[in-house]
Amino acid sequence: MIEVMAIAGNGGNVARWAKLPRPLADDVVLTPIAIPGFDGRPLPTSDPTIDDFADWLATFIAERRTHDTIVLLGTGIGASIAFQAAQRGNLADAFIFHAPVGPALDRRLLPRLMKPAPIRKFVKASIGGLPGRVLLRRRFADTLDHETIDAFQAGYRDCDAFEVMWDILDADWFEALNPIVEPSVLLWGEDDGVLAASHTHGFEPVLPHADVIVEEGWGHYPMLESPHEFATTIASLARTLTR
Repeated sequence: MIEVMAIAGNGGNVARWAKLPRPLADDVVLTPIAIPGFDGRPLPTSDPTIDDFADWLATFIAERRTHDTIVLLGTGIGASIAFQAAQRGNLADAFIFHAPVGPALDRRLLPRLMKPAPIRKFVKASIGGLPGRVLLRRRFADTLDHETIDAFQAGYRDCDAFEVMWDILDADWFEALNPIVEPSVLLWGEDDGVLAASHTHGFEPVLPHADVIVEEGWGHYPMLESPHEFATTIASLARTLTR
């Protein structure tokens, strides 16, 4: 049996994985991970670094793994935390990095806009409040029910890590990462409107041997909008990476 341990992105929570079938397949189980600073949990320290999140993750996997074969799935900033934790080696047997944050952090517009702390607070409150509810129900009118959108908003309201991540993930952090040698896949949605699929080209220094897969028709949240297709893809990749 393969255990896929999954970490959501910034503002995410374990509810991000709630629409996926359980298990993902007869031979693949899913274990969502609630990282400190997410899901209403306190930050790992009062002034955390990316290493604090990575240390917690490494300890969690070492203590909680229930199957012999572990694939770590991270999406967005969850994948960035996995990058850092993977620097220790022997963290997992394989990795699936879905739309991770990493390259061009000093050049992208959004990280620059989010540098002032008041802007971060405003964005977090907006996504988690009435403005976010209106926009999200319009944006996902054809794919997500109101219950799922409410859980999506709760993820932002309960995410203390949302604001600190804009400081601790920067160009210097990404450039200091060593190459990851374990079997890995860089997975992206062709229609991702949050992090464009063109970002795949910036990961060669960190993932020199990873397969790059861009899925047609996927946006940034395929685990919510196309859960059965996403589950099938993740299960298939987990088998391929660990065979």
